[in-house]
Amino acid sequence: MRLPRSRAVSAALCVLTLTAVTAACGGGTDESDSGTGKVTESDPAPSTPGDGGQQDGGQEPEGDEAGSGNVPKELAFTASTLDGDDFDGASLHGKNAVLWFWAPWCTVCAAEAPAIKKTVEQHGDDVTFVGVAGKGRTDEMKKFVGTHDLGDFAHTVDEDGSLWSRFGVTAQPALAFVDKTGKVEVVPGTMSEQALNARVGKLTGE
Repeated sequence: MRLPRSRAVSAALCVLTLTAVTAACGGGTDESDSGTGKVTESDPAPSTPGDGGQQDGGQEPEGDEAGSGNVPKELAFTASTLDGDDFDGASLHGKNAVLWFWAPWCTVCAAEAPAIKKTVEQHGDDVTFVGVAGKGRTDEMKKFVGTHDLGDFAHTVDEDGSLWSRFGVTAQPALAFVDKTGKVEVVPGTMSEQALNARVGKLTGE
C-alpha cells in the first residue's frame, strides 16, 4: 500500500532529522569519556618555530624576571639544615647564590673557612650563601661551623651525598655559583679570598 505523498515526505524528514541528531551526539563521545575528573600533568605546548616560545609580543623578560622560568635541575631539591629547618633549593632560583661544599674533617675546608666567612660578610646582602656539609656526622658538622664562626648562613646536611652528586661534586671543597638566570657553574677545589671575592663580584656586577 502506497502512503499518501504528504505522509511520505514527513517520514523522510523525520529520518533525516534523526540521522543528524545521532551524528551530533556521536561526535562528543570521546570528550565525555575523557572527563573522568582526573587531573594529569601535561608537557608544555611546543612553540612555533620562530616565535621563541614567547608571549606578549615576543619580548624577553627583564631584570629579576629573567630567572622566572623552570627551576634548574641542580636547585630542584629539599634538605634539612644543621639547625633542623627545611631548606628548599628552588628558593635560590632567581637569586645570586653561592653553595660551598665542605666536610667537617677536611683540613683544606678548614683553611678556606676564613675566606668564606669574610666573603659572606662582604657580599651577604646581595648574594645568598649556603653551605653543603657532607661525609660526616651532624655533630661534627655543627662543631666545624662553631669552631670557624660560620653561623651567619645556612648549612644543609648531605649525609648520603645526593646533593654533591646533583651538582657533580666528587671531592671537597668545591663552590657552585648560581646567577639570577639559573646558570650554575661549579668550581672544584679551594679558592683564595681574592679569587673568591672577584668571582662573587661577577654575580653582583661589581
